[in-house]
Amino acid sequence: MGKDKKVTRFVCREEDICNPSYGGPLPSLPADKRPKRSPKEAAALDVMWRGYDDLWRLGWKDIIYCPKDGSHFLAITAGATAVFECNYIGEWPDGSWWIYDGDVWPARPILWKPLPDAEGKP
Repeated sequence: MGKDKKVTRFVCREEDICNPSYGGPLPSLPADKRPKRSPKEAAALDVMWRGYDDLWRLGWKDIIYCPKDGSHFLAITAGATAVFECNYIGEWPDGSWWIYDGDVWPARPILWKPLPDAEGKP
């Protein structure tokens, strides 16, 4: 993507999707029929979303947009506290991701970023 391109990201909340005027793919559910979330679960989901959003703003992108030519990149898996070197092997969408961490492991990463160059720049 060139430097003159601007990426716009839309945030859609559950209440937006369930609003009949949204016209989205989900039917409108009355509030009393929606699954109930505990305050603890809601707080955890909020923390998860904020972390994902912060990483996105730091240059991390959704894994489906990673290179699919076998080249290596950085990846984050859900629940991980580290960043791993990773690559995608095979034809999209039937291939698989592999993480390199002293050994090679199959993975299901959620975010990716290019490997930094020799000067540490992505």
